[in-house]
Order: sequence, then C-alpha cells, then structure tokens
Amino acid sequence: LCTFYAAPLATLAHVLKTADSSSLHPPLCFMNLINGITWSTYGFFAVNDPFLAYPNGLGAILGCVQCVLCVLLPRTAEKKAGAENGKAPAAVTAVAEMGLTAAESDLDELAVAIGGAPAATSAQSI
Repeated sequence: LCTFYAAPLATLAHVLKTADSSSLHPPLCFMNLINGITWSTYGFFAVNDPFLAYPNGLGAILGCVQCVLCVLLPRTAEKKAGAENGKAPAAVTAVAEMGLTAAESDLDELAVAIGGAPAATSAQSI
C-alpha cells in the first residue's frame, strides 16, 4: 500500500534537480492525498484499526508532498514542447507536411503494420 502512494515520488530526484514537476501527474497526486486522508480517517475513527490507519496516514503525507511539489515547481516541459519559437511538435509537423490528416496517417501505419500497402499508395495504383 505504501508503494502505491510513493510510486509517483520515484522521480523525486529528477523533479528537485530540474525544478520541473512534469513527471508528476497532478490528478493522481491529488487523488492519492484524498484517498489517504479518507482511509486513514476511517481507520482511526470508525474502526480503530492501526493496520488501516497508519499506512494510509503515511499515504496522505506522501500525497501532500506530491501536491506541494506540483504547486511549487511548475510543469515546464509542456510549455517548452509547444512554445519553442511557436512551432508545433515534430510529429504534427511531419503529418502536416505529408498532407495527411491524423486519421489517414493512423490508417496508413496500421496497414503497413499488418503487411498491406498504405491507403495513399493503394488508391494511386487503382
């Protein structure tokens, strides 16, 4: 149970070194906090079970640490990906240069993966 709560903190060293919390998923961190508070409160007050209360209390503390990191250290990787000189990410640019929509490129990749010809090639051969 404690491993579940601490798993997002596996990137703690990276988050602190780069001052970038993009490796932490804020909704998961927030729900870890809420889950830990809820179950530890139930364990302490409703059933008086230390085996339920203490691990979830630790989870609430770890969830709080994760939420604080998400608030104090902004997610800069997302900003850099889309805002570099106003350019779109490379995958979007490549699809746009080919003149294909996203659905067509997905179909082409699927066709090639199963051993067929891409839709653009098979349409031209008819």
